[in-house]
Amino acid sequence: MDIGSSVNFSGKTTTPVQVGLTASMPATCTAGQLYFESDGVTGRQLQTCAATNTWAPVAYAQGTVNPVTCSVGQAYFKTNAPTGQNLYLCSATNTWTQMAGAITSVFGRTGPVTALTGDYTYSQIANTPAALPPNGTAAGDLSGSYPNPVVSQVNGAAIPTTGVLKANSSRQIVPAVAGTDYAPAAGTTTVLKGNGSGGFSSAAASDVVNLFAGCSGTQYLGADGGCHTPTGGSGGSGYVALTTGSGVPSTNCAAPSSSNLAVYLDTANGDEWWCYAANSWKKTLSVTGSGPYQITGATGTAPNPPAGGTVACYFDSTLNTQVCVDSSGNSWQMVKETALADIQKRSCDISVGDASSSSAVTNAQLGPQKHACKIASSGTLLEVDVESDAGSPSVIVGRRRCTAWTSGTCSTEAAANLVSAAVAASSGYLGCSNATGAAGLDGGTVCSGTLQNMSLNAGDWLELVSGTAGGTAKLITVHVIYQVN
Repeated sequence: MDIGSSVNFSGKTTTPVQVGLTASMPATCTAGQLYFESDGVTGRQLQTCAATNTWAPVAYAQGTVNPVTCSVGQAYFKTNAPTGQNLYLCSATNTWTQMAGAITSVFGRTGPVTALTGDYTYSQIANTPAALPPNGTAAGDLSGSYPNPVVSQVNGAAIPTTGVLKANSSRQIVPAVAGTDYAPAAGTTTVLKGNGSGGFSSAAASDVVNLFAGCSGTQYLGADGGCHTPTGGSGGSGYVALTTGSGVPSTNCAAPSSSNLAVYLDTANGDEWWCYAANSWKKTLSVTGSGPYQITGATGTAPNPPAGGTVACYFDSTLNTQVCVDSSGNSWQMVKETALADIQKRSCDISVGDASSSSAVTNAQLGPQKHACKIASSGTLLEVDVESDAGSPSVIVGRRRCTAWTSGTCSTEAAANLVSAAVAASSGYLGCSNATGAAGLDGGTVCSGTLQNMSLNAGDWLELVSGTAGGTAKLITVHVIYQVN
């Protein structure tokens, strides 16, 4: 077969491979043909037709110096390069690139490289979680192992397994002291105890009884958590010794002290006595059978003012009544009244005219008449009454209040009527007004429900705004009654 001619295989024509043994390459070639130049430069004998009529060596063979010229894709084996770094490829025209050893080191190491600890950080690893669940043995206030440890202590102190517990100043859970830290509350039906697992459960009756297990006989469990034995007679351990009998006490008693106080109860009369000195008794509460309670004491002078928030009361030797002194030294005398509200009522009266005069009261005399009566303390208006010696005069009563002060003097006042309509006397008899139109303070007179602006301040003035005298009455009197707040 002539390998220099086209050959037809199964109806297909192929480009022949040309072979030559001379130094002169064929002048023509078809891309893809190969030609072996037998007498060519060693390492460059094999030529390929890179383009029509253009020959190029396929590869350089080997040597110690890279050829000056090369075409893309050619390879060269440099025999004197370090082992593993001998192969070079022509990456661009006349440019050789070493295919092994181009990266001289990895992580500061040469030769074969194996990843070691420290080569990568956690943040450089992709798709890692922000945190990992704890594992292994728990520590601190926890015991057991993750993921299911249990709380065995709080701030370094083991949680007690039994008893009533409390928190201390170090934020720890510790046993509570009976009698000091706790006592049964009124109405309590359940007592809790430690359940041994860091929680609480209901205590049984036996658990409560065990609190007193150390006390025997008549001993009692004290506030200090210890057992104590009560003693009789004088010299007891901080208790009240109560005795009873019929009639006045005749038994001996020890003088009172910080550890003992003797008290006697007269069961026949209901009187209570206390021992104020050795073998000496004083009655503190007397009922005298079914009679009223009595307080008996000597009279004297006012005591020193007591501490704030309290009063000191005594029987005044001059007034023969009970007087109380407040913390500011003010004396308050006891008065007879059926209700506190009755004690706090005040009246401000305004009279116009003279019953002995020959002249009747005129309209002008009934108002305006400013500053006729001054209110001494703040209060609430209860009733306005009008009465006269004759006729049926009517009056409108008002309130005047200072609303601005200049250099210690009232510079602006505001007036307000205390009734929405004039209050009239009835043929010389009392006429009145209150808030509801019910019976007046006298219990009989029916009042009109015209009262308004009922709040009074200390220092307010009452005045007559206007009125109709009627030409008959010579004396007209207005009563303004209020409740002290």
